[in-house]
Amino acid sequence: MNNPSTPRILLDTSFLLPTLGFDVSSQSVYAAPETIAHSNIEPHYCDMNLLEASWQAVRALKRNEFDRNTFRDGLQSIENGERYHEIETTAKAYEIVIDLYSLVM
Repeated sequence: MNNPSTPRILLDTSFLLPTLGFDVSSQSVYAAPETIAHSNIEPHYCDMNLLEASWQAVRALKRNEFDRNTFRDGLQSIENGERYHEIETTAKAYEIVIDLYSLVM
């Protein structure tokens, strides 16, 4: 994180899928990285995003629509690049998710 006052967002996995070589139907997903790059928003991901993306990879593999090299390059870009920032997923974070979810039930 560069600046504590910089707005931070936790990306939905769908916003990471194009980086991993997956086609997605939403144009807003493709436009998001460009929009974020030209703003002061700091995009974050967590290990659960990558787990969910790996499930997508398994489904694509079963359909013979999986490019392992593109997926690997995308993972390296996400993990080692400067665009996305990883956040640590803690037990407390899971509790907060459950609490938030209970508010909409």
